[in-house]
Amino acid sequence: MFYCGVRRGGNAWKISRAVTSWRSIEGASPFGRMVGYKDMFISPTQPAPERRDAERVVGALRAAGEQTRLRVLALLTEGELAVGEIAQALAQSQPRVSRHLKLLTEAGLVERAPEGAWVFYRLAPAHTTERHFAEAMLAMLDPQDVSLQRDVERLSEIRAAREETAA
Repeated sequence: MFYCGVRRGGNAWKISRAVTSWRSIEGASPFGRMVGYKDMFISPTQPAPERRDAERVVGALRAAGEQTRLRVLALLTEGELAVGEIAQALAQSQPRVSRHLKLLTEAGLVERAPEGAWVFYRLAPAHTTERHFAEAMLAMLDPQDVSLQRDVERLSEIRAAREETAA
């Protein structure tokens, strides 16, 4: 779903309609006349993130404000992971990683999903304030960072070994 709008004069924009694809606006003006492309805008619809109180924001900043927890968030962009997989990828002990995951979960940056004897973790649901916050922090990271690349390589090795064992 996209919003389509037309400039009415000066810098004032009028939201004319929501459209479901780029094609549904081709060659047609919502006002019955042709409009130049410079006078139109199209914006993907995304719900505005909810506001949080200062205490909750500071909690999220504290939770993400440690290198290991930032590395955990970066690993979770690869998908849902079990505690043991994260511990192996970070080359840290399982109790230490569990503590980091507990802090990230309490801050709402990570979701916990128990399945039998296993506990899986994933980033907060899409379109939540916490997810936007996590994505903004991760966007600031250098993708060429050696420790982040090493973590992803280890995770790939762990997944390959798991698939090999399952086959």
